Amino acid sequence: MTDPNTQLAALETKRGSYRLVIRATKTAINPNETVTVQLYISGYGTIDYPKLVFYPSADVLSKESEVLFDIAKHENGRYYFGAHKEKLDEYGKTIDLAFINGRTLFLPDPESTTRQIITEKNTKGIAPVQLEISSRGRPGNYSIHFVLTYFDGEEWTNVSEKFQFTIRNLLQRYESLAWWLGLMAAAGTILAGIATTWNFIGPTLLRWLAC
Repeated sequence: MTDPNTQLAALETKRGSYRLVIRATKTAINPNETVTVQLYISGYGTIDYPKLVFYPSADVLSKESEVLFDIAKHENGRYYFGAHKEKLDEYGKTIDLAFINGRTLFLPDPESTTRQIITEKNTKGIAPVQLEISSRGRPGNYSIHFVLTYFDGEEWTNVSEKFQFTIRNLLQRYESLAWWLGLMAAAGTILAGIATTWNFIGPTLLRWLAC
C-alpha cells in the first residue's frame, strides 16, 4: 500500500482546489448568547495568497465577538490553530490564511494515516478558523457570509459558504414550557368533559346497574 505521505507529497505540487466546511455548536441562540462557528478547509494542492472575508448581517454581532486563526508550532513540533485572536468588526473582516511558507494552505497532517491535510481537522478543539460570536441583535434570522479567495496556480478562484442562525424570541425560548402548559390545559379540558358527561349520565347508569 502506498504511503499517504508519499501520495500527498506528489499532490502538493498540483494546482490547488479548496472548499469551506462550516460546523457550529448551535444554530438557534438566545439574545446575548455566544455560539462557536468553526471553519475547516478541505482540498489538495498549492495555492497562493489565500484570504478569507466574512460579512455578518447588520447589527447582530456584539463587541465581544472574536475570531481565532493562523497556525503555529509547539516546541514538541506539533502544530496548533488559534495562534492569533482578533475582535470581529460588525461590518465584516478580512484575514490572511498563511498557514505554511507564508502563502499556501497545503499542509499534510503528520499524525494522520490517511491523505488528510491539517486544515481538515482541529487542534485541541480549535479549528483552522474559529469564530466566537456573541449576539446583540433582535429576535430573527441572521447569517454570516464567508468567501475564500486564492490563486490556484493558473487563475483566481473564490468559494463561498453561509452560516445561518436564529436569535429566538420570548415564545421560542420557552416553547418547551408552552408545550407542557398546552398539554396540561388539554388534559384539563378532557377531564372536565369526562366529569360533565358523568354528571349527566352517571346517576342514570347507577340506577340501571342497581336494578
